[in-house]
Amino acid sequence: MTDKEYRKIIADERRSESRKYGFRQSSYINFKVDGGYFFCLFFFTGEARLTVKPLYADDLWWDIWGATENKNDPLSMRGTGAYMKISGFLTENPDADIFYPDESKMDHDPDRLLYLMALIHNAKTENALEIIKEARKNKHSCMFQSGMFSDSYTYISRWCNRNHSFRKSLYRLHPVLNKITKFCAFVKKSISRCRLWLLLKNKKS
Repeated sequence: MTDKEYRKIIADERRSESRKYGFRQSSYINFKVDGGYFFCLFFFTGEARLTVKPLYADDLWWDIWGATENKNDPLSMRGTGAYMKISGFLTENPDADIFYPDESKMDHDPDRLLYLMALIHNAKTENALEIIKEARKNKHSCMFQSGMFSDSYTYISRWCNRNHSFRKSLYRLHPVLNKITKFCAFVKKSISRCRLWLLLKNKKS
């Protein structure tokens, strides 16, 4: 039996068994969506690992990263998460929107991206920014880099501050806009007075 034939037999058996529990299969994982969570089975030599994360986590991250086109990719591309068993996990965490990962059971997320996504999803952006600030202080280097000076934390910070920065810019521009408005009102009033003066002058003539 060739190595290719052996791998095919294993894949066929994995597909057959996983279907019994509602899992789909890609070339390297089995996965399913249940209760707003993405469950994923990884297979290693002598070991199988079940991971989980909220389904929104990737969508939010891709919005922040500026890669929304990834939302159209196959579900199998979302294969990351934390150790859990499905039935017990769903009982303990029935609402994916308010789920926070147990980081003590995560050994594959050094940048704490899943936890940061949960914070941002629940409108706790200040907490997310504080975590990033502390990581920067400790000279943490993110796994995801963009160019020479940007990384995951750069994009997350920019996302969290986008509305705040807009309001701050408007606040700074307010005195200038106020002066412009007053000047425009003055010019409009002056033009009206000039027109009235010319009208009265023409009538007297």
